Amino acid sequence: MRIPVILSLFLLTVTPISSFALDFSALGGWNFAAPTETVTGADLHWTGDSGFSFGATVAAQLFETPFEFETGFFKLKENSTRNADITSLLTGRQNDISVVPAIIRYMFDDHIAIGGGVYFGFGSKDPSLQTTDFGILLNARARMIISGPFSFLIDGRYQHGLGNRLLSTSGLYNTRSIHGFVGFQYAWDTTSEPEVQMPHYR
Repeated sequence: MRIPVILSLFLLTVTPISSFALDFSALGGWNFAAPTETVTGADLHWTGDSGFSFGATVAAQLFETPFEFETGFFKLKENSTRNADITSLLTGRQNDISVVPAIIRYMFDDHIAIGGGVYFGFGSKDPSLQTTDFGILLNARARMIISGPFSFLIDGRYQHGLGNRLLSTSGLYNTRSIHGFVGFQYAWDTTSEPEVQMPHYR
């Protein structure tokens, strides 16, 4: 995929080589999906259901600022159920999709950060939906240092799809989902002269 490659190359330019640092994270958890759908002017009501998500991320500080850029790769299994009064259409849906996020996050200190960005989804197997998706996301993260470069993470995300996922042009289907993750982070810091480095926010 071109997007992960481009984003990875971007990470190599966001911090000076003399104080280069990357944070690698592995996350897994739960999601709650409640899409919206309109067909020929009628709103079809979906009831949200739970699923699971997992993935990995890499983040880099944006120069000597309290901001960082993060990208990664996630596998999402999102479930939802349509109200039974619509009998002519499917009453249940599984949206298994791969997602690449791009997030700018503000770090208040070493423990709390919030941010937002965009995401691109691909590889959906649902025959009634487009195979790709895109949208915006919001993110909040709490970090607890365990020992040295290792930390425990609690991560929350809201994804709001902007693209119409329906194959038919007679309707509009947008994805919406909330994700809660826990995981671990490894901070890889190649600072050559730690005695003169600026404070590093994570």
